[in-house]
Amino acid sequence: MDIINSIKFCRDKRKVANVYLDKEDTCHHLTGYITACNDDEVLIAHINTRGEYDGFVYEYASNVYRVDYDGEYENKIGTLYKLKHQSHPQFEPDEENILFSLLKFAENSKLLVSLEDEENSVTGFLKSFSDTQIELETVNDYGKYSGVTVIDLEMVETISVDTD
Repeated sequence: MDIINSIKFCRDKRKVANVYLDKEDTCHHLTGYITACNDDEVLIAHINTRGEYDGFVYEYASNVYRVDYDGEYENKIGTLYKLKHQSHPQFEPDEENILFSLLKFAENSKLLVSLEDEENSVTGFLKSFSDTQIELETVNDYGKYSGVTVIDLEMVETISVDTD
């Protein structure tokens, strides 16, 4: 089974998965339920290492080089998530346009959004977005307003919503 079909399998069977994105840092992975996916996009209902809700993470499918599921770690995280009665907010992303579904959800719910490229990240509340860019009212590490950032979507590698 190839990577995309593994991701779709985890989505369809509601399995906790580990999604790996950085071949240089194999300790870094995203763990959670696959909320939505297509051949280009993956949306993960992220779960932290303590089995607790940790928002949503959007990735380009082409960045994923490995997917693990049904292992001891994934089962542990799934068990903790259930035992702690955790849940993610329900929304129905459009499978054909997952990114814009997520951004609309974040905007309507007034959730913090983090945009990451290879070297930097910026966090804030969505001010506007289009097919080519995102505009954020940024906040600093202490939650205080720190200006406005407009970023080209092509430069963004990862988009996180309501994560730690």
